[in-house]
Amino acid sequence: MGLQIGDICGNCRLSIVLELIFVKALIHHIPPMKYYIYLFFGCLFFFSCKSNDIVYTANSVEGERIIFGNGGGFAGTVTTYMLFDNGQMFMKGPRKDSFVSHQVIEQKLCDQLFKNSETLGLKDMTVNDPGNMYYFIELVGKEEKKKLMWGGNEEVDPMLKAYYQNLFDLAKRKSIVKE
Repeated sequence: MGLQIGDICGNCRLSIVLELIFVKALIHHIPPMKYYIYLFFGCLFFFSCKSNDIVYTANSVEGERIIFGNGGGFAGTVTTYMLFDNGQMFMKGPRKDSFVSHQVIEQKLCDQLFKNSETLGLKDMTVNDPGNMYYFIELVGKEEKKKLMWGGNEEVDPMLKAYYQNLFDLAKRKSIVKE
């Protein structure tokens, strides 16, 4: 499994192309005009490449996302994770004002998590019973938003708890980070 051209970042690709052109010019004693033609086509090739990856910021309003976390207790702290449909995950820790990039999970796993939320019917559930320590899942779609919060005395569907635990375990694991 060797290095693929897609594994190289844009700036590295440009420097490799320029270096190859320069080395070719030195080895073959290419006259200056040909050198500029090679340089032109090398730069044209570099700038014509475009990434198809969709990248979100924590403040993005595009894309579906699952927001989950927990809070409460004596200190009243809240930890929140935000998973976008492209696999990007952001985290806002206790006593923090903004989200920071946390990790990127594999697209296949991300798609499965979003499908599971539909299969379990989370958008049809109604749970709003926070206790001293509470847990929450918020599903944000293109046009709808659904928030489920529990931790009080009300009995909660075990599938909801299992789904939350899977999300939380995923947020805590670093071995699935896609570089």
